[in-house]
Amino acid sequence: MSRAPDVAQDLAARLGDRPVLTAALATLMIAGMAASVVSVVLMWSRRPRLAALRARPWHETDAAVLAALLAGLFLVAAAVVATLDRVLPGILHSPHRDAWVMAAQSFAFHWPALGLAVYWLRSRRRSWTEAFGAPGRPLVSDLFLGAFFYLAIVCPAGLAGWAGRALLDRLGLDTAPQEIIRVLADPAAGAARWYLFFLSLVLAPVAEEIVFRGIALPAMTPRFGPGGAVLLTATLFAAVHGHAAAAAPIFVLGLGLAMAYLYSGSLAVPIVMHATFNGVSVALSHLLELAD
Repeated sequence: MSRAPDVAQDLAARLGDRPVLTAALATLMIAGMAASVVSVVLMWSRRPRLAALRARPWHETDAAVLAALLAGLFLVAAAVVATLDRVLPGILHSPHRDAWVMAAQSFAFHWPALGLAVYWLRSRRRSWTEAFGAPGRPLVSDLFLGAFFYLAIVCPAGLAGWAGRALLDRLGLDTAPQEIIRVLADPAAGAARWYLFFLSLVLAPVAEEIVFRGIALPAMTPRFGPGGAVLLTATLFAAVHGHAAAAAPIFVLGLGLAMAYLYSGSLAVPIVMHATFNGVSVALSHLLELAD
């Protein structure tokens, strides 16, 4: 039998003596529901910027080269970690192991992705505007749109997460949160913890949005159509995170990030949305840990 009701009761118990946090969560949910309704109405009344998406200078070969490079580097990083585990167990078998392993995985994924994107832009003499869009409005407008789209996806992602954990629990599978959440809440995680904060709030939103929405989405659209490209990039986005309990909310988040890019025309909007999602998730997890 699913423990989902127990999870809800546990959350209620931890929030019981923290009225400020309870009010903040309630306000976030109410604002999220309102933003979801407004976003559906706006998307129903406006067309996505498909012409701008098709004009992006990215092709299937670019997505294939990027995927092959990142997959290869990630496998190399995994092999190095496995070798160190076997040959020098004392190095990685420490309280800080998980933090350092995640940092190594980031160096094998996020930095190479940024580097290749910058190389392509410079070698092809393309600007950020040509490659990733900027409709000419002030940056503050993109910040506002990113925050708005974040609110719009909060409730759907939360419901997907609850349903996914309930299903995994019924199947007897692990429903623990992502390891990075635990590490970020642990002051004993060492110096790598600060890198992981930077990763969550800055590096991952920028690099992952460039990869999945900036390059992969327009590259896949000619073959799969905009709907198929949105679904495929959201699926890949969830799969890359490699965590079963988080797969459903990350998939829904990926859908929201793609829609935010399609309707805003600027990659800055999903970057802000992604950073806000990560930041709020880390902050709430930390506050709930403090409530124990």
